[in-house]
Amino acid sequence: DQQNAQCKKQISRDAGRMEKDMFRGINMMVKQLERRKVPVPAAVQGDITTLKGLIERMKNIQACEDMSDIGPQIGEIMQPLMEKLQAAMMLGEIPKMKKEIDREIKRVQKNWNRTKSRIARRPEAAEYVGQCEAIVSQLTSLKDQTFATFDQALAAGDPEIMESAAANGEQAMELMEDLQRCVTTAIAVSQGSREIKKFEQGYKKFARLGKKDEEVAACLPELQSAIDECKQLVATKGADMEDLIAAFDSGNQAVEHCNEAAGIEKDFSSPLTIIVFFT
Repeated sequence: DQQNAQCKKQISRDAGRMEKDMFRGINMMVKQLERRKVPVPAAVQGDITTLKGLIERMKNIQACEDMSDIGPQIGEIMQPLMEKLQAAMMLGEIPKMKKEIDREIKRVQKNWNRTKSRIARRPEAAEYVGQCEAIVSQLTSLKDQTFATFDQALAAGDPEIMESAAANGEQAMELMEDLQRCVTTAIAVSQGSREIKKFEQGYKKFARLGKKDEEVAACLPELQSAIDECKQLVATKGADMEDLIAAFDSGNQAVEHCNEAAGIEKDFSSPLTIIVFFT
């Protein structure tokens, strides 16, 4: 009848609009996957085929009552389909992620090699050089494991496989922090020996002045105590970097006190300069 004919005509028009609107986004995501050379998962291809079939049924619907069957099926497919496509898009990010990780590891290696060339010749830093080398090696191994997981996810077309790489990312951050501490301590120890010599030279100068000036003589025990503490920490295996810096700060303060006692404006102190490795 006329009412059914008008209904069928309206459903057919709606089907055309739905096809245009739905597949605009779907086709765009599929093209992005193809451009990134990520295989479209079989489940996605199956859902797209089913969805096209349902819309085709709408276009050629024979009775308006049939929409009570077609409509719910479209709704059941669309949300899972979009979720699958978005998950597949994650696979498309893998080449970019690999490039960024590789660039970061190379930067760390370059910074470490530059730092190592400055401190490797100093015997007191040898222990820390070995520790830092081991951490860099762990980072490189972790990168290889992560890339293998990414390749497995791509080959399987399964982004859920990538989830295991998240733990690798957390471990990498911890290793980076360990490396920062290791490098900083190695630098502190290697610089420490030179700074101790400067403190000792300052002590000799103030000791000479102290023979004629009681105020200068009174500051000598503080400086000697700081020198002894610095020597002990530099000689201690696995010394804490913060303890090292605090000890050298005490030495610098002692030198400043002796400067003030001697009425010397020139500052003979030489602060321990710690280079931040990852900047």
